[in-house]
Amino acid sequence: MSSPNYCLALQNCRLYFRPAAILPKSLLGEVLLTTIHPVFFTIQSISIKVTPIAILILKKTNMQKRVLHNPKVKDKVTILKTADETGNDHILVEVELAPGGGTAKHYHTSFTETFIPIQGELGVDVGKNTFRLQSSQQAIAKQNEIHRFYNPGKEAIRFHVKISPAENRFLESLCIGYGLADDGLTNNKGIPRRLDHLAVLLEHSDTRFRGLLRLVEPLLLRYARKARKKGVTKELIERYCN
Repeated sequence: MSSPNYCLALQNCRLYFRPAAILPKSLLGEVLLTTIHPVFFTIQSISIKVTPIAILILKKTNMQKRVLHNPKVKDKVTILKTADETGNDHILVEVELAPGGGTAKHYHTSFTETFIPIQGELGVDVGKNTFRLQSSQQAIAKQNEIHRFYNPGKEAIRFHVKISPAENRFLESLCIGYGLADDGLTNNKGIPRRLDHLAVLLEHSDTRFRGLLRLVEPLLLRYARKARKKGVTKELIERYCN
C-alpha cells in the first residue's frame, strides 16, 4: 500500500496503535491494516512505524459516524444527510423511537424542523395543534414555535427530521449527547449528570424550553457561557465530534 493512497484514506479519522490484545472495545472500528512486516508512512510530518505486534484501527469521527445509539432511552438516530451533502441547505436524520419516548415542549431560535413519519404513528404537537402523523404526512415546527414529538403507540416507530437551514451545531449536540450516554455520563433518561455538560447541550443544540424548565434556563445558559470559557465545550466536541 503506497503512502499517498494510505494517507488519503486517513482523512477525518483518528488513529489508534495498540497491541491487539489490549484494544478497548470502545475503540474497535474498521480494521484497515494488519501487518507482519514493518510499514513506514508519514502523517503531518510525523513518521510512523507499524510493527508486527500492532494493529491499525480506523475509527471515523462521530460527526462522520452515521448511526448514534442511546443505550439509556433505547433510541437510535441515523444521519442521512449532512450540511456538506446538501450545500448547507438542510440536515436530514432518521429517528427510531421506543414506545412512550419523546421530548418535552421546546423550541429553537435558529432552524425549522420538519417531521416525516416512515413507519408507525408519530405524535407531534406544534403550538396548540396536535398531530398523529402517518406515512406521507408531515408536520413543521418553525423557528421559535413550541413543539414536541413522541411515540404514542406500543411499537417502535421510525421517522425523519429535516433541519433547515443546515445547522452543524445540531449534529454536534447529537454526537455529544449520545456520546455521554454511551459513556455512562447521563441518567436513565439520557440527561447529563454534570451540570456543565447539560448546560453545553442546551446552548449548543439551540434548545429552549417552556413550563418549569424555563425557570432554570437562564441559569443554565450562564453556566454554558462559563463552561465555554473554561474549555468544556471544546473538550466535548473534540471527544465526541472530532
